[in-house]
Amino acid sequence: MKREEIEKKLDTAVSGMIPEDMFKRISENIVSVDAERIEKGMKKKFNIFGKGFVGVAAAACVLFAVGVVGVPYYGNNYVPDSHVDIDVNPGVEIVTNKKNKVLEVQSTNQDGAAVIDGMNLKNTELKVAVNALIGSMVQKGYIQNENTGILVTVRNDNEDKANKVKAEVLNDINIALSTNSVQATVINQTVKSTVDAKKFAAENNISIGKAVFVLNLAAKDSSLDAKELAKMKVSEIASLVVQKGIDIRDIVDYDSDDSIWENIADAIEDIDEDAREKGIATSAAVENNTAAATTAQPAATQPAPAQPAETQPAPAATTAAQTEVPTQPAAPTQAATQPQTAAPTQAAASGISADRAKQIALSHAGISGASFTKVELDTDDGVRVYEIEFKVGNVEYDYDIDATSGAILSSSSEIDD
Repeated sequence: MKREEIEKKLDTAVSGMIPEDMFKRISENIVSVDAERIEKGMKKKFNIFGKGFVGVAAAACVLFAVGVVGVPYYGNNYVPDSHVDIDVNPGVEIVTNKKNKVLEVQSTNQDGAAVIDGMNLKNTELKVAVNALIGSMVQKGYIQNENTGILVTVRNDNEDKANKVKAEVLNDINIALSTNSVQATVINQTVKSTVDAKKFAAENNISIGKAVFVLNLAAKDSSLDAKELAKMKVSEIASLVVQKGIDIRDIVDYDSDDSIWENIADAIEDIDEDAREKGIATSAAVENNTAAATTAQPAATQPAPAQPAETQPAPAATTAAQTEVPTQPAAPTQAATQPQTAAPTQAAASGISADRAKQIALSHAGISGASFTKVELDTDDGVRVYEIEFKVGNVEYDYDIDATSGAILSSSSEIDD
């Protein structure tokens, strides 16, 4: 028998011994085991991927939260936003964040260091820092009376924000001055820093705000030396401007608010107006003296023709009347004295006009024009007072001004959000 036939017969015999469903059962068992193994493997891989994905997702969420919340938080709280320079002769600079919280207070000269000495103003509100610094200047004798000049400079890339901060600082300074029972002339400006101003400020130990001020002033008048101006107090510079009659209202080298020039110009106009008023009062007194003397003369000289030439009363009266003429205004006669005291009383009674009261309020606020919402003359405890309200942008101002003297009784400003 051949080999092929033998293998065929054996195959037939073995096949007969194996049940028909044996292959099916074996096949199903193999498939189920493989499927179970594959499923377990897939689950294991999925679990590993799931855990990794959750970790990555969590990290991404944290980074996203830090980016969304942390970056603005850092920008609002730790990045310098506004720079406020306060110059008298001491110079100090307040650096604030976008929330007007103080990041740093630094001096621009030795006197400024003396003002800051012992104070930690970091993280305080801007108004608290302003009040503390003005109070220190008063206590150390840098601000003594109304002859003191204060230059306030606000630097911010956003002009609207600069004007808002300036309005708040001016109001805070006025409150601080009132609290310390002193008066001072406050002039102000908002500027954008320049390389030249920064360099000049560093070389002369002054603030950038004062540097801008003196550089512009020296450019306006060639007889002035910016370095010499840098050494002077603000009040001394203002007096020099008045003395030299410099018209600085046309200095507009910067796009920012040029109210500092307008304020000094207003001060010049106020001085001129006071001089005119004094001149009018003096002229009125002289006219009253002349009228009194003229009235007194006929009364004394009328009896003279009826009297003998030897009698002396008429010439004496005539002589007395003649000496009361303005050639000797200091003669201690009743007729001359009464009109001189009456003239100022009359001027005080008449007081200032509503337009003048508005000018005083605008000048004090450091602005040239506004939309007035209220201008009323009222009486408070027997004192005539102009109640004035006006608005510039979103800043509302409120002033009470003595209608007789023109003195500012109260002032406030509020940002209308």
